[in-house]
Amino acid sequence: MQLFKNRRAKVFFRDGYVCQAHRVGLPRCGYRAPPGTHKGLTTHHLVEGSERIDDQLTLCSPCHKVVNRKEVDDRRKEERREEARACQS
Repeated sequence: MQLFKNRRAKVFFRDGYVCQAHRVGLPRCGYRAPPGTHKGLTTHHLVEGSERIDDQLTLCSPCHKVVNRKEVDDRRKEERREEARACQS
């Protein structure tokens, strides 16, 4: 059984130290951390605030920035839609 120091290490191990961008709608980037490291990788929370391992996945830093930017843009679009609905009422 593999021992881990923290949740991030468990997520990296589970995902094979490979960026999982394809699981969040981006093209498969294929970045793999150098053997024995997690250099260039981060964990992304699929469910905001959740610390469950099943709610996280491994992304490389560039893909993580893209995903976060997309999520912020999506939230802003939804806020504008809600404001427009409120004005129509």
